[in-house]
Amino acid sequence: MNKLLPIGTLIRVKNKKEKYLIIGKKISKIENDIYDYMCIPYPYGYVENTECSFFNDEEVVSYIYLGNMNY
Repeated sequence: MNKLLPIGTLIRVKNKKEKYLIIGKKISKIENDIYDYMCIPYPYGYVENTECSFFNDEEVVSYIYLGNMNY
């Protein structure tokens, strides 16, 4: 994919059964490691002790719902 998907997009990721909702973009998780997307599991969302998942664009297999594109 050329441009990053918008926040609010529901995606499927390589080697994962779960669906994920993008809640952040271009996130630095560890020093010098920048990920394209920060995600939470769908439909569960962010609940106490939920860890966010981090993915790069090349790991996204498809999107189920495209978030708001206001650009």
